[in-house]
Parts: sequence; C-alpha cells; structure tokens
Amino acid sequence: MQWLGMPKDAMKAVYYREWRMNRALYLVAGLLTILPSAPVLWSPFTVPHRFIRQLLTAFVVSNAHGAGGASVTWGILLAGVLGLGVFWNDRRRDGLEAALEGPLSRRALMAGKLFMGFQIVTAAQGLLFLLWTVIAISVGQARLIGPLASGAILTLMASACVFTLTLAWSAVMGSPFFVALTTTLWLLVPRVVATVVVNLTYAARMTMPEAAAMTATVTHIRWFSPLVNFYPANGQALLYAGYFALWAVAGAWAAFSWWDRVPFERLQAPLCFPGLWNGVYALLALVSGFVFATIGRIWGLGGGTEPGLYARTLALAILLWWLWRWILTRVGWSRDSA
Repeated sequence: MQWLGMPKDAMKAVYYREWRMNRALYLVAGLLTILPSAPVLWSPFTVPHRFIRQLLTAFVVSNAHGAGGASVTWGILLAGVLGLGVFWNDRRRDGLEAALEGPLSRRALMAGKLFMGFQIVTAAQGLLFLLWTVIAISVGQARLIGPLASGAILTLMASACVFTLTLAWSAVMGSPFFVALTTTLWLLVPRVVATVVVNLTYAARMTMPEAAAMTATVTHIRWFSPLVNFYPANGQALLYAGYFALWAVAGAWAAFSWWDRVPFERLQAPLCFPGLWNGVYALLALVSGFVFATIGRIWGLGGGTEPGLYARTLALAILLWWLWRWILTRVGWSRDSA
C-alpha cells in the first residue's frame, strides 16, 4: 500500500531517519520551551514558605487570564526556529540530495519533519499545561483549569502555525536569512496594520465610546500575531486558536505542495522559485519608499498628515520596485528572475 509516494510500512524508516538526523534540535527545542516555567518549580525552594501559595496563585491567575508574557512568545518563536533548523540542518549536511537520490520521496521526507515537529511541540505544550493544572489544583484554583486549557490550545495552535509556515518557507528558500525574514514579516504584519490604524485615527475627534471601540479593534488586530504580551482568554482564545489552526493547515499544505515542485537543480538556490524575488523587491521598495516619504515630510514636502505619508510611500514604492529589480539583477543576485 502506497502512502506519500512510498510503501506505508516504510514510513517508520522515514521517521527514524528524521529523528536520527535532527534529534538534538527536537530535544533542545522541547526543553527550551519548558525552561521559562522553571522559576515556578524553583519557587518553593527560593521563596519564604508563607508566600509560596500567594506566588503560585498569582502565576496561575495571570496565565489563565492571558498574561503569560514572554514565556508564551518564547515557546512560539522556538517552534519557528525548529522549523528552520530541521530543514537547514539537512541542507547544511547535504542530507537532502543524498536522501532523495535513494527511494525516499519528497513528500515522505516532509511528512517526517511535520510529524516529528508536531510531536515535540505538542509534548512541550502538553507538559506545560499539565504543570499549570497541577499548580492550580494545589492552590485551590481548579476553576481556572478551563481558561488554562483555552490558553494552552491557543499557544499550541500558534506554535504549530509558526512551525509549519517556517518549514514551508524553508522548503523553497535555500537561505536561512530569507526564511527568518519572511517569518518575521508574517509575525509583524498585524502589528504594523494596528499601528497604521492608530495613526490614521488618532487625530480624529472621537467620543469616549468610539475611542474605546477603536482601542478594542486595534487589540484584536494585534492578536492576529503571536508577538503580544497579553493574549485573549477563554472563548476568545479558542477563536484565535482556530485562526492559527487554519494557518497551520495551510502551512502544512504549502510545505507538501511547494517542496514537491522545487526543481532538483535549484534546491540550494537562495530562492528556489525565481518569482519569489518579486517579494524581495516589494519589501525593499516599501521600506525605502517609507524612508524617502518620511524625509520629505521632515523637509516640509507634501504636508505632515499620516494619510499623506502612507499615500506617498505607496506611490514611491511603485517606482522603487523597478529600481530595486534593476539593481539586484545587475549585480547578479537575482539574475534568473529577470
């Protein structure tokens, strides 16, 4: 019986090969995900006994209400680093070409990475949820297990999302710089959009209810990125978990689809599909357009309103896209995209 281009029984060998190749990365990522919660375990030995219960209760309540802080973001970012690492380690050791020259199919190789990555991410987040559940029961806050579970599901889905997307980009980008840059941009887009919304509306004369509604809207926009210090809780956490789950499914589909289409001779190219260079030109055009538009505003050219600034940025970016394309093609970095 065939599955992913290989006999189904052969998948055990694929998983074993993936574990042998990248086991250090999987173990380190799992341990580092759990590490930020170590102070909770050490607190009984470092905090006076009469304050332990209050401290643990504060930890549990803050996590149940979405104030997990940097430790949650840390775990999500580690999932992205893992997605980059397991693919780049294969590239660095020339394991991809060697593996694909044998009976191993591309889809099976990708399935091994997705399977092992999901296992590690799920195990790490599951252990963290178990830890918080035990602490909640021990301090008499069992009623918070539900909110803790919602937060754990949100963190798990966000981690799986970043892992699959980074893995998909690693499949079509032979440069870790481009993978890291693309992941960073994806994480920052909701925050940039929220900032633009604030800049476009801050000068408007709003009533208190309108200002409160605008603030809530901006908060919800920021929650589309895992890079926040305060997360949605309870039902809202489950809604955003569903959003990240959709991205995780899309990332897994892209990882299989894109990786299957990469020409063998371009596996080591910085961007395996020449058309991806258009995204590089667009990014450079937007950044340089914003810089030039800001300089123009400082010099008093074109007014000083935020809508005018963004309009000039887009207008300049259209022209600069062609300039950057010409420059990078001339220097030979993206010659095959011309």
